[in-house]
Amino acid sequence: MLFGMLRVFRCVTVSRRYGFGVELMVLRALGGGLAMMAVWTLTPVAAMPWYNIPTTEKPANPMFLAGLAEDFEHDGSHRKNQRSFGFYKRGADQGDAEAQYWLARHYYYAWEVGQNLPAAVHYLRLSVAQNNADAQSLLGRLYQFGEGVEQDYEEAARLYRLAADQGDYYGQSSLAYLYETGRGVPQDYEKAVRLYRFAVSHGEAYAQVNLGDLYYEGHGVEQDYAKAAQLYTLASDQGFDRGQSSLAYLYESGKGVPQDYGEAIRLYRLAVEQGDPFALTSLANLYYEGQGVEQDLAEAVRLLTEAAEQDYARAQNYLGYLHELGEGFAQDYLKAAHFYRLAAEQGNVNARTNLADLYYRGRGVEQDYAESARLLRLAAGQNHARAQSFMGNLYEHGLGVEQDYEEAARFYRLASDQGRASAQTNLGDLFYEGKGVAQSFAEAARLYKLAADQSYARAQYDLGYLHEFGEGVLQSYEEAARLYNLAAEQGQSNAQYRLGTLYFSGKGVKHDYSEAARLFQLAADAGDALAQDYLGFLYRDGKGVAQDYAEAARFFRQAADQGSEYSQTSLAELYEDGLGVEQNTREAVRLYKLAVEQGYAVAQRKLAYYYTYADEPDRDRVEALRLLHLAAEKDDDYAQYFLGRAYLKGRGTQKDLSEAAKWFRRSSKQGRTGAQYELGKLHLDGLGVEQDQVEALRLFRLSAEAGFSWAQVELAKLYEQGIVVERDFSEALRYYRLASGQGNGQGQLGLANLYDKGLGIEQDLEEAARLYRLAAEQGIADAQAKLGQAYLTGRGVPTDSAEAKTWFAKAARSYGRR
Repeated sequence: MLFGMLRVFRCVTVSRRYGFGVELMVLRALGGGLAMMAVWTLTPVAAMPWYNIPTTEKPANPMFLAGLAEDFEHDGSHRKNQRSFGFYKRGADQGDAEAQYWLARHYYYAWEVGQNLPAAVHYLRLSVAQNNADAQSLLGRLYQFGEGVEQDYEEAARLYRLAADQGDYYGQSSLAYLYETGRGVPQDYEKAVRLYRFAVSHGEAYAQVNLGDLYYEGHGVEQDYAKAAQLYTLASDQGFDRGQSSLAYLYESGKGVPQDYGEAIRLYRLAVEQGDPFALTSLANLYYEGQGVEQDLAEAVRLLTEAAEQDYARAQNYLGYLHELGEGFAQDYLKAAHFYRLAAEQGNVNARTNLADLYYRGRGVEQDYAESARLLRLAAGQNHARAQSFMGNLYEHGLGVEQDYEEAARFYRLASDQGRASAQTNLGDLFYEGKGVAQSFAEAARLYKLAADQSYARAQYDLGYLHEFGEGVLQSYEEAARLYNLAAEQGQSNAQYRLGTLYFSGKGVKHDYSEAARLFQLAADAGDALAQDYLGFLYRDGKGVAQDYAEAARFFRQAADQGSEYSQTSLAELYEDGLGVEQNTREAVRLYKLAVEQGYAVAQRKLAYYYTYADEPDRDRVEALRLLHLAAEKDDDYAQYFLGRAYLKGRGTQKDLSEAAKWFRRSSKQGRTGAQYELGKLHLDGLGVEQDQVEALRLFRLSAEAGFSWAQVELAKLYEQGIVVERDFSEALRYYRLASGQGNGQGQLGLANLYDKGLGIEQDLEEAARLYRLAAEQGIADAQAKLGQAYLTGRGVPTDSAEAKTWFAKAARSYGRR
């Protein structure tokens, strides 16, 4: 009857030293009271099914064994109840180390009693005093995490070492972790590896994963993804979530195992079932990217939310990112900042950097460069390349910190050494400009190339620029075009613009206005003012596109609104002439003034021209002279020419032929043909300069050969009259014909005289009369008189006294206006 009322339970205590288990049969009376019968048998440790069972090297205290029996079902599964707590309490108070340890576990894990960390610490210390390895390991954990005691990594390391020296694999694994992270002991990856291997040899899953991590990172061992995969597999096969998620990541990335999204997802899901936050976040990322599964943003958000609820920093950062972008949620910078802050407070380096970016831009938080700098300094201290590069940017521009180019260079270099393309490019900029470092175009080119080789568009552009202008590298328009094209294909607007200029000029590529226009259009659409300048020019002149003044005005206006002095001036010209826009002199003057305020010489000259010839009351030749001086001092050759004419004619100032000659000379040296002609005339007559007919002839010839019609007329007269040169009617004829072909009235008159007299060519009265008419219609008195004489005498035209009288009258009026 008694035995019919009994249940049989089995518990085990293990001796690691001797490698066997002691199996005890415990009989419990269901109706109350206690009867025990112990049957000691030896069982190999390898055959024991229970995980992390207690240890002893002496016969166990009966109270402890009774408590253990209450804690474990017959199949070895763990249960907790009040009766086991009582047994442990009595055994612990009798001084049994194992009972003290298990009682501490009840207090620590709140098994059937409320959590009581001081009590757990008390009983663990009693057990540790008896050299109980399990207690040493657990108390070490409390010191490591500051639970019930003040956090003390050194004390944790001491306790773990005591347990590890007894072969306790949890102590070995935990001490290895401290060596790995340098907490409480000097960081020593090799010692960490040695200790992890001891624990791995006992099948300790944490050690398998952590040692796998060291193989993955190449810390303390040669980097070996395949070995990492083997270790993760061991842990995964034990159902350890971290092993499953770590192995899944290798399958996802194809490191150490063939890439297999299906297997990665299977493993992640196993770990997700255990609530592993890394697996939740990684699986969420696959749903976000649509890799191995159909893209499902809602599922990604669900998984991330579950991980974030575990206070998992990576998931919190990811949720912040989605709120910032407005993916899966309505865009909400405030919530983005909230999630980033949660993760940042845990030291998540990406979150710190992302939150810093929000403070930098003033999104979801009040703009605060100093707070941005504080967060970035923390992240940079974690060797985060993006944060280091960002910090360099703050120092370069003096945002949130005092501007310091040397410090900027230091941070850029830290990130650059990690291969951060943006940092390499920014550091290259400092070397190019000589800020914080000794100027070196060659070093700038080296850094740009490092980033360009990573397909970083701005670096490709910068390196292309150096090749275009031969700075730090051999000049090569072809290489510049190649690099610009790479960057342009990525939408880099500066590269699109520069490549457009190469097609515009035919440097390094075949000259092609149409391709230039296409590239300028791309850059202009991105708001590039220089590209808008060029497009305005192309539409105005009909190069590469159909001529369209209205379209030209549109692009000039876009660039003008961005402050482009070229487009302000060009748009002013269109308003002045009424091309593509309604004529509006006032608007033209306003735009000229905007460009003048920027010191643009062309606008200064154009506005000066307006003030010179404007009707009253706008005419202001004194202001015109001032503007011409400004432009002329900037070496605007046209302004120098006009300034010379102002002094020649006494416009806005007293006539001064010497000053006129000075400005004509400066303009002449830049190839301004009108200035060469005017200076030639001064030298011919010795006005304002020493008379020098040879120099005059040289200047006339330079101007004439460049196509200036008045110089051609002057040179023709010299040949016709034999002044300075030997008389030569054929040369005179050639130059008169050149000037006449440009519609120059004096050239037409001179050529008509040669045809009339048959000088240098066969006499042709009809051609002479035709040319006289062309010149006469331009109001040239001598031509009008000659045409009147021809009609009076019938020379080359039918005799017509009325027509003759008309032309004589016109000639008289023209002579009167001289």
